[in-house]
Amino acid sequence: MAEIDARSTTGSLSGTQDNPQGLPRHISTFTTITFALACVGLATSGTLPYSSFLGIWPGVNLVVVLVIGVVLSLIHGYTFSMMGVIAPRSGADYVVASRVLSAPVGFAASWGTMLVGVLLAGTALAYLSDSLLPSLLRNIGMVVESNGMLAAAESLEKPETVVLVGAVVAVIIFGICILPPKVMEIITKIGLFGGLVAWGAILIQLAVPVVSFSSGWDRYMGSQSYAERFVRATNLGMEIQPTENWLVYGGLLIGFSLFFGNWISTYFAGEVKRPERTLLASSWTSTLVSGGLFIAAAALLQRLAPLNWLAAESFLYQSEGFEGLTMPWIYFYANVVSPSVIVSALVFFAFALLVINLVQMQFLYTSRILVAWADDGMLPAMVGMIHPNLKSPILAVLIVASISLVSLLASGLMGATNNPIEFILLLAIFQLPPALAITVMPFVRPSWFEAAPKIARLKIGPVPLVTVTGLISFIYLLAVCVLPFVVPMGKGVGQFAIILLVGIVLSGVAWFFLFRRHQMKSGVRVDEHFRSLTRQ
Repeated sequence: MAEIDARSTTGSLSGTQDNPQGLPRHISTFTTITFALACVGLATSGTLPYSSFLGIWPGVNLVVVLVIGVVLSLIHGYTFSMMGVIAPRSGADYVVASRVLSAPVGFAASWGTMLVGVLLAGTALAYLSDSLLPSLLRNIGMVVESNGMLAAAESLEKPETVVLVGAVVAVIIFGICILPPKVMEIITKIGLFGGLVAWGAILIQLAVPVVSFSSGWDRYMGSQSYAERFVRATNLGMEIQPTENWLVYGGLLIGFSLFFGNWISTYFAGEVKRPERTLLASSWTSTLVSGGLFIAAAALLQRLAPLNWLAAESFLYQSEGFEGLTMPWIYFYANVVSPSVIVSALVFFAFALLVINLVQMQFLYTSRILVAWADDGMLPAMVGMIHPNLKSPILAVLIVASISLVSLLASGLMGATNNPIEFILLLAIFQLPPALAITVMPFVRPSWFEAAPKIARLKIGPVPLVTVTGLISFIYLLAVCVLPFVVPMGKGVGQFAIILLVGIVLSGVAWFFLFRRHQMKSGVRVDEHFRSLTRQ
């Protein structure tokens, strides 16, 4: 049996004291868990399996791949949580990668993580009006038979409306993010409570059906609609693949995309009260809670409707050749078998707030990456300045909010940056350097490893646990990067994603060397910042 060794040391870099970046350690364990669940996205990740992934991988057993995804996410969550434990600062993954591997590599990876995170914030803003609100309005409108709601749903999908609604919401979220931290905490907790109640109601609807799925579907979508769905998807090119071909692929890619955000606390580790206790707890709790809800919903739904039929509806939703109405939404499927106006209204408000919470978290963690760069002298110092009363990096938040509006315009007006496979690829690529850094840290920076808190120094026999999980995470990320190129799935990886990847990497490297040169000429000894995990 493997022996677990965990020696304690007095050289811990963690604690309750304020961190040197000027951000107070005020975030409790419960609040951190709330933030992580908000970033996972119960209203977005919870709908993706049915709206997107079943159509991308026809034939997949959703329950099985979700279980695989949860297991892999727990391992990956430990890897990234330990970065925040070892370097309890804003942008901890960047701090570890830039110190252990090299400053340019760590910075370029962090540059990519920040930009993709902001792009995701913009697409989430577009998703709110382009997909979520219209589908929720149709969900209510069909139950109450209101033509007005159905017309309102259609008007929300107009590109100019998508951009307008997203921009207004972005301004509101910016205001929330620069207010004292307690404001965001309260709003996020309200969203989480409402989201959990809404998901509980959906599960009850699925567990206690009133009518059969096929008859309920035809009631809302038209006579014979249920029978025609699979035929129409097959005619448009959907092919059901053997289940075993998709289990691993789906588990890898679905797990990474659905539970992305479960390690969000790593990015604001400098504000967490007890990083060594809180970071892993928030990552694992958010994964298990969200994963449990998604798995329960999938298991209940698979009892009511064949997987191949659900895949067909998802395929039609994503097919450019199908012009009819599609409703591949878990909350609509619940209404198909158990209609409820009350639940539909609850889901409408709860899911809308959950998306707002998601964008809040994306603004939060990407702004903390900018704070980390400014602390290292890789941005003007004013970018990382913390308002003395609001305790927020106002300029950093403003920068990420402004960039997100560009992404909103691209998503709302041109439909760009909306391919989930491409986002999965980009996110995985930029997480490779931090995963490699934490894997080799015990051997290339042994003094730093020995000074880490006890939980980060756990060993399996003579091998550090972070090395084992870091290696698994690295292989996991590598597989996620390679699979879209070798296995046909969905829209695949387009030319835009490749150009975006190259542009991000080159611009990140160029910024590092050009700004470093500028700082050195100004007398700022930038290189000294990359020789330590802490700044005193």
